[in-house]
Amino acid sequence: PLVAILAPFITRFFVQGPQEDAVFYLRVLCLILPVVCFNIPGSLTLLATQQVKRYFYIYTAGFLTGMLANIILVPRWMANGTLIAIGLTELLITVLVSLALFRLPDKKSAIEQPLL
Repeated sequence: PLVAILAPFITRFFVQGPQEDAVFYLRVLCLILPVVCFNIPGSLTLLATQQVKRYFYIYTAGFLTGMLANIILVPRWMANGTLIAIGLTELLITVLVSLALFRLPDKKSAIEQPLL
């Protein structure tokens, strides 16, 4: 929240002149950041439990979604379209990682599996 509150001062350091758009973009990215942070523990859990294929498929789906969303949204809404594309991509990855975690085998069978 501190970055969102201080957004006008932060953007003034980087942008000379009118900066209302830059302040808005920084604040929206501050809203997207927690969604990105929700991906990290789940992604690390997938990697630690040798679920590399699921991890690969999830991030491939995220990549393709991000590319397609940018191709569709940016020509019409420019930077706002990019913000929407980032938000959609990160939300999709968070949902897919969460679903993959619910489908992991139970703890006992995961412990009994060899690491390599």
